[in-house]
Amino acid sequence: MKYLYIILLLASLCMANLVGGIRPLSVYDALYVRYVGATADVNLGTNGIYAADANFGGNTNYTHFDSNGVIAFNGTASIVIPHLMQSDSTDQAIINASNAQIINFDTDVHHNGITRTDANTFTITKAGSYLICFSGVTQGVINEYIDVWLKKNSSYVANSNTIYQYKSNNATAIVAVSFIEHFAIGDTFEFWTWGSSTGDKWDATAAGTNPTRPACPSIIITANFVGND
Repeated sequence: MKYLYIILLLASLCMANLVGGIRPLSVYDALYVRYVGATADVNLGTNGIYAADANFGGNTNYTHFDSNGVIAFNGTASIVIPHLMQSDSTDQAIINASNAQIINFDTDVHHNGITRTDANTFTITKAGSYLICFSGVTQGVINEYIDVWLKKNSSYVANSNTIYQYKSNNATAIVAVSFIEHFAIGDTFEFWTWGSSTGDKWDATAAGTNPTRPACPSIIITANFVGND
């Protein structure tokens, strides 16, 4: 990833004629970019402008900024945003109705910028706010409960619990919840669960046939960086 420090030199822009906010770049404006490790700024032109320095992607892999404010990526150029998806292909039964238990994930679907520390703990490498989504398939005992909540570092996140009460024996239900939570670099997050009966569980289903159908994990989570606070 080529990081950019972007300096906009708006030669014709002055506060006296600024109406309705910053306008698109004009032919009088210049955009300069300094890459980390470069020794000098590179003038990327006017209006339609792009990074075409031979040492940083050349004219094949570059980021293009047009006069309408649109950013386009050519070749392998991109913005890397931390993201993660995990799932579990096993049943996770409530072991003891007197104790909470951590949720595990046996399938690392994908992660970038968020470290999979182990099968149940994930570490943030970029500070900011993250959208974290949980979806689980549960099955249990009529009138009993199953809970799921978010843990950050060593503490449960306040007001993060979602509680489901089973309407009949062995009926299947979907529990889905999302969070926006702020993290510092090095913070960790986990999901924890509790059930009021050892007959409660997070329920996985194997791939189907006639017709062919994909497996249904017991639990899927995603995490996506949404911005700095």
